[in-house]
Amino acid sequence: MDKDKYHHIKDKTISRVNSILEDKYINDLINETTDMLDEITSGDDIPEQEQKVFPGAINIVMEPMKMTATLEILKPINSSNEITIGKVKELINELGDFFESRVDWALIHDIYSRVIDDDEIVPPEIIARGIKVEAYIPEHIILEEKLLSTYMPLITSHGRADYHKINSLVFVKKGEFIGKIIPSTPGVVGKKLDGSDIPFPKMIINNYVADQNIYIEDNKLFSKIDGTFKIVDNRLMVAPCLLIQSDIDYHTGDIVFTGDVEIGGSIRSGFSVTSGGDLLIKGAVEPTNISCNSNLVVNEGIFGSKTSLIDVKGNLNTKHIENVRLKSIGNLFVRNSIMTSHILTNGKITMDKNGTILGSIVYSLNGITCHNVGNELGVHTEIYLGIDYIVMEKLKEIQEVSTIITNEMEELQQEINIMETREERDKGKYLFLSLKNRLNSLNNHSRSLLKSLDKNDRSSLTVTGTIYPGSRINICHISIDIKEPLKNVTLFLNKDHGRIDWTGFTK
Repeated sequence: MDKDKYHHIKDKTISRVNSILEDKYINDLINETTDMLDEITSGDDIPEQEQKVFPGAINIVMEPMKMTATLEILKPINSSNEITIGKVKELINELGDFFESRVDWALIHDIYSRVIDDDEIVPPEIIARGIKVEAYIPEHIILEEKLLSTYMPLITSHGRADYHKINSLVFVKKGEFIGKIIPSTPGVVGKKLDGSDIPFPKMIINNYVADQNIYIEDNKLFSKIDGTFKIVDNRLMVAPCLLIQSDIDYHTGDIVFTGDVEIGGSIRSGFSVTSGGDLLIKGAVEPTNISCNSNLVVNEGIFGSKTSLIDVKGNLNTKHIENVRLKSIGNLFVRNSIMTSHILTNGKITMDKNGTILGSIVYSLNGITCHNVGNELGVHTEIYLGIDYIVMEKLKEIQEVSTIITNEMEELQQEINIMETREERDKGKYLFLSLKNRLNSLNNHSRSLLKSLDKNDRSSLTVTGTIYPGSRINICHISIDIKEPLKNVTLFLNKDHGRIDWTGFTK
């Protein structure tokens, strides 16, 4: 039986019994019957029923965690045994000095009086409590609430991006209040009723560290400059920011800035932007080159070309990607679609409930969540998971350079063969050996890098809609060509059998 339910029933029972014992009608009836029997029997010897004997009891019970103890006193019935406060004290003394120090003696006397003097049935009541443990709280910083907003979407428990949580960069003025320092709170060692200690835990708090553009005065934090507030690896920063309200076009020219950049309009075709920090674009991006050393947000989508490149060192958040060559070290959040693009990311790609990948080549180290891959027309779409694109590009670069060196060695060898003097041949051989050593070094580097190429064999593709025929899925160089529509599935690498499997399959 449930413990709370048991106590509820027990309390109701005790209350009901007490009401019977105290009922005036019942007590009067017993007294009247006693008098009547005395008159009827007139001293005749009528055997009485045997009276039950109960010696009474004092029950002190510690709960399993030994942090509380209850007392229950049961009054003797038809017994010469006495229940006294002294006997209660003796039992408590046996439980140790610490237990005795935690006892509520006033409550014990009250229970005793109600049971012994007033004939009540009193349920067990807590008479002693241990010392509650309290965690040590280290010194920490509490930030102004407005500074906790972020312009990246919140990821829900289902792996979806909540795009309603996107805001602009957080601007602060010189001298603006940022937060306050809360001093540490010492921990309190707990103590059980048996006298044993409970060590206090240390609360884990993300203890922020203020950067150079933040100063502290009277345990309060203030900004030294006008700029954008951000948190990077637990460092509180105020970075210089460039705010441009217009489009990036002939009126502004190309933009190069060492800090954060917020653009109120769009970036027009052919005009590049280089940001040393975060880059927020409230409009769209037309075919151009963008280099962003942190996070990139484009509200209205990115439209590229074969010659343009979007290079992001942090996360990227946008509505739509079309005909784009894009590299991102962090995660991608795309609301609508990725079309006819070449995407490389060492993070994860998360798309909205209708997000579609179509006619694209997409590399994602940590997996993809989207609605559809491909379409009913069988447009070819390739997904590569678990591969570190930075290593992949470095291997490709090594291969290209190795090919150049190999060709040069072949040409040099032919020239050595027709050289007329020994001096020329010796010099040619020296150059040939130098090239060979370079080639050997590159080959050694290539073999070492290959071990890091397939970096995440737990990477997976989750599709809430359909993967259409014409799609190819590759996880750590194990491929599968989709021949039939797969709906509402997660594809993953079955390492034991060296193949790609899926869950939730329906045709």
